[in-house]
Amino acid sequence: SSGINAEYGDYNFRIALKTWDHFTILPDTILDCLIYLPEVVLSLSLITLNNLYMALARQMTKWENYEFQEARNKAFMAKLISFKLFNAFHSLIYIGFVLHDLYSLRIRL
Repeated sequence: SSGINAEYGDYNFRIALKTWDHFTILPDTILDCLIYLPEVVLSLSLITLNNLYMALARQMTKWENYEFQEARNKAFMAKLISFKLFNAFHSLIYIGFVLHDLYSLRIRL
């Protein structure tokens, strides 16, 4: 076991540090990269969900069987915009309306 000695005015501190020789600790570069993992996962999920919503909007529009192409295009765009807005802001909606955590919401805005 090793430690650090520190002095602060009239006080002496000894901070004990445990050594873990039998554990393998990840290098700092890997640990630094793990900080960005949630952002990468969120980005990939946004892309995946956008593709899924596009296919869903197309299929739903086909099922509705519009008589005119213009009406079909308007309905498709309305679905697509609503899906994309939800996909872009679902985390903020969750934080604001489900968790009621205004501090976290302000940080993300």
